[in-house]
Parts: sequence; C-alpha cells; structure tokens
Amino acid sequence: MKISLIDQLTLLSLDDESGSFIADSMAYSFSLAGAILLELSLHNRIEIILKNKVLVKDKINTGDSLLDEYLNLIVQSKKEKTVQDWIQTIGQKADEIKQQAIDKLIKKKIITQKEEKILWFFTIHKYPAQNSEPEDTLKQRLNRIIEYNEPPQHNEIMLLSLVDICELHKEIFGKENAKEYQKKMKSIIKDVEISAIMNQTVKEVHAALQAALLLLISSTVMTTTIINN
Repeated sequence: MKISLIDQLTLLSLDDESGSFIADSMAYSFSLAGAILLELSLHNRIEIILKNKVLVKDKINTGDSLLDEYLNLIVQSKKEKTVQDWIQTIGQKADEIKQQAIDKLIKKKIITQKEEKILWFFTIHKYPAQNSEPEDTLKQRLNRIIEYNEPPQHNEIMLLSLVDICELHKEIFGKENAKEYQKKMKSIIKDVEISAIMNQTVKEVHAALQAALLLLISSTVMTTTIINN
C-alpha cells in the first residue's frame, strides 16, 4: 500500500495502541511542512537552487490535492523564497495538513478514530491502528536500511530525515538501538550517494527544519523568560 511522506510521518508519529501522538508537536508541525517540500521535489515540481531558494520546475498538478494546494501557493508567490521561509509559512497550516493526513489514513483503514472524554466535558480524539501492516512494513524497511546497510531509495532518505527531526528513533528502532541507529541515520542523510540535486534538496530541507525549530524554541524560551521576569 503506497502512502506519501506526509502520511508515513503521521503514521510513525502515532502510538499504535493508544492512538496518541508521540512526536513533539513543534517538531512534527515543521516536519509536515518539510515533508510537503520533499514530496514536491520527488514529483519533480520543485528544486533547491543557490542561496537555498525554492524554484518551481513544473506547475502541473500532481493529482494529490494536498500537495497541489501548496504547489500552487509556491507558484503564485511573487518572489522566490528560501526553504526556511516556506517551512515557516507552510508550518502555520500544520493542523490542517495533519487532519488531512489523518483523514486519508482513516479512509485507507490503516487507523481508526475514537473519542475520549476528559472530566466529562472535554472530548479528545485518538487514532489507534486498524491495520498495522503498513506501519510494520515501513519500520522493518527502515531497520534494514540502518542495520544491514541496504541501499535506500530517495523517498526513504527523505523519511529518515523527517524521523530524525521528530526524534522518533525509539519508536522505530527500539530503545536499545535508538542512539546507535540515530548516528547511522545522520551519516546516511549526510553522505548518501544520490543525484546532486536530490542530495541538495534533502540536506537543505533538513537544515532548514533544524534552523526553524531552533529559532522557534529560542523565541519560546525568550518569551517565557520575559513573562517570568
């Protein structure tokens, strides 16, 4: 069953049994934006050029309504923006992107939705697994890439990059292997021998995600310090 990077990241970010999100909400939000840029690059719609600018290569829709929404947003931009600019812009729509990904996974009967009441007044939604096979297959493949050095495909390198940002190492590789496999993952992201443009795209989006997170975390810490003082 083929699912997009956005859907794969969302699936890996959910606990199978409880249906709760285990990924840090801030990292997950920005990573969704990164996933959209990476997915558009996989569809040969965008590329990264000098000074980290995002260039549109092809304006034709991909057929995926979510991707096409943001492809059109980039196409309609009056000026070329950097990867980090687009991550911050698209990241503001993270809740909408997340819900669309959840809806697609529910429609494919990979996860299901359940409601829980808190203090009898507040309703929260959780999304436990309905069909665990797609996620199990995905985890097994990522483990083989890291443990047995199986050559990764472009989309798998991109997913590893997003997994690294969201710090889902324990969820995918297990607590015992998480630290060791994290180092191997970073090495793959950095050194994998793929086409120059694709390699640059992965690295630039990964770097922009890290920069965006660092900026947001720093701003949050500064705001909290000002309020507390």
